[in-house]
Amino acid sequence: MTIMINSIFLNEKGVLCVKPKGISFNMIYRSATGVHWDNKEKCLIHNPSANWDHMQWFKQMVSAVKEEYGVTLVVTGKTSFYGIDNTTVKAIKNLSQPDDSEF
Repeated sequence: MTIMINSIFLNEKGVLCVKPKGISFNMIYRSATGVHWDNKEKCLIHNPSANWDHMQWFKQMVSAVKEEYGVTLVVTGKTSFYGIDNTTVKAIKNLSQPDDSEF
């Protein structure tokens, strides 16, 4: 299954948040990857104490969801970005951007 990412943003603590469209990953913590589900924001977040950059965390989140749930998260032309530097936005877009006609 492929799910569109609605938005990618930084929360008030500077933690990367990935908000998928219409699905929750409440049990993602079981993957023991440092990726968690934020019930308030309805998004994937990461362990704020780990010393990775946002791109590394994005890859970790996508990988953890794929391994735990069999779901591929994708960035589309409709995905919104907030508070993230342009270099990281471009890198994330280049990593996974399908044909928008799927969504």
